Amino acid sequence: MIYCNIQLINAFNYLHQMRYTAIIWILFLSLSLNAQTGETSGENAFALSLGNASVAMSGVYGMQGNQAAIVHGPESEFILSAERRFLISDLTSVSFAGKKNLSFGTVGLVVENFGFDEFKEQKLGVAFAKKLSNKLSIGGQFDYLNFSIEGFGNKSTFTFEAGLYSIVNEYFHVSAHVFSPGKIGIGENTDLTTVFRTGFKYIPSKKLDIYTELNKPLDENFDIRFGADYQLVDILNIRIGFSTDPALFSFGFGVKIKEGIHLIGGNAFHQSLGNTPGLTIKFDL
Repeated sequence: MIYCNIQLINAFNYLHQMRYTAIIWILFLSLSLNAQTGETSGENAFALSLGNASVAMSGVYGMQGNQAAIVHGPESEFILSAERRFLISDLTSVSFAGKKNLSFGTVGLVVENFGFDEFKEQKLGVAFAKKLSNKLSIGGQFDYLNFSIEGFGNKSTFTFEAGLYSIVNEYFHVSAHVFSPGKIGIGENTDLTTVFRTGFKYIPSKKLDIYTELNKPLDENFDIRFGADYQLVDILNIRIGFSTDPALFSFGFGVKIKEGIHLIGGNAFHQSLGNTPGLTIKFDL
């Protein structure tokens, strides 16, 4: 989601007198663990179950991972997702992502909302992607971001993100993505964090996809992410994943309810903060 730290220390001085004190402390720790101001980290249960190794995910999932990958998959897709961070209702995020293939390229839309009345983050993104060849596609997205902290008002800004997606062969897909290159301020002494991501999808068999990702926020530590997606039976996939910074273990499933409708569940576990469950429903049109 949109991990924001606009004037967080000052905001806490205001909020600590309110009933949300414990939530704010957990929120601060969560934000420091992610260190990704404004950058999405999947925000769907498929990515969550793979340790958020989402840069090489294709189809509509590329709207929250790498927009260049949305050229693949069904002609029209959309997903509705919800996530409850550390099982705290006030730290719930909801999102919508959709894409459609057209004659001149693929267009997409993503809307994300995180937080509660006293602290809220929102994102609206419009994407376009195009195949340059059968093996290479490019994509980009313009983002509108809004941050709201009670007592400090709203702050809105615009940025963009862009990516490449290459099908090297039937077994190996390579991907790269950047979020918010350049310096964009969102508050006093606070800028959006530029994030570089690269990774690949390895397909050793028709039933197994392996995802890896190297995630590098500017001036922050590397985060290595890994996930595996295995088709147990025709209608059921099982998934596992992990990331190193923060250290998370994740797992999940995907169920084909009927033709064109899929239910996806995921959960990430942090040793100190506990579980973050997520649920996504996907429609192919």
